[in-house]
Amino acid sequence: MIKIWVKDALRNIWKRIVSWLSIVTIVFIETTLILGLYFGSATVTKAGNAFIVGQNFKDFDVSFNIGIKEEEIGRIKELEQIVDAEGQISVSGIAAFEENSAGVTLISITDRISVPTVTQGELPSAPDECAVSYSAIGKIGAK
Repeated sequence: MIKIWVKDALRNIWKRIVSWLSIVTIVFIETTLILGLYFGSATVTKAGNAFIVGQNFKDFDVSFNIGIKEEEIGRIKELEQIVDAEGQISVSGIAAFEENSAGVTLISITDRISVPTVTQGELPSAPDECAVSYSAIGKIGAK
């Protein structure tokens, strides 16, 4: 009985080979798409989490217009939910090079939290040095 059923199925497939190949192709494409989305999102999530942990990326900012003192940062650190806290200075300004200029944000480098990743050169070590992002360099036309 099974032998006849298999023979009949193969005969039907052969008669409608174009339809059968179309269905197989559609199923293959759909399966590839679903697996690609699943594993792609898992990979992006894993890489994102590794970056966040590796950079000790900040969870949130507390911002004061008039600045913050070390003793206030210490009081924030004492809160039960806080693992670490660190001060940072942020100032908006304009960067200019030759005839080009662009709005930029100057940010002091932190020691432990959200330390920037350097892709070329090294982080500034003296007060008269700075690191510049690729986007800022592109806007002002510097190299």
